[in-house]
Amino acid sequence: MINRKKYNLLVVDDEQGVIDLIENYLKLEGFQVFSTTNPMEALKMIEAHQIQVVISDILMPDKDGVQLVRDIKDFDGLIQVIMITGYVSMANIISVFRHGALNCIFKPFENIEVLKEEVEGAMLRLERISDVLRKRNLLEQS
Repeated sequence: MINRKKYNLLVVDDEQGVIDLIENYLKLEGFQVFSTTNPMEALKMIEAHQIQVVISDILMPDKDGVQLVRDIKDFDGLIQVIMITGYVSMANIISVFRHGALNCIFKPFENIEVLKEEVEGAMLRLERISDVLRKRNLLEQS
């Protein structure tokens, strides 16, 4: 069982209603969740709160999710990024996958539990990476 409190999540979406839905649901499920409607603030929050998993919209003003996922991966390639979008475009989807997003989930959510499963999958992936690094003495024992 994954310790959901061990990992910090960040939700980035320009729609406060979407953030409220995701944040409230994931907090009820026991996750540590931070959020912002401003993609320009996302990287500051990632550093300040040691975020390991990001859920981000693709289409946002000022900075789109494609650029955000690039910036996140440049900052720390181990951060797991899950994209969400209400506007389906093959170019956007291919671009976010090319830059390291794990998955893209479409809004409106038919079943928000799918998002929880994606987050748990991202955490499990981080656990496996940590285990490998620890076994190779590349990571401090925690």
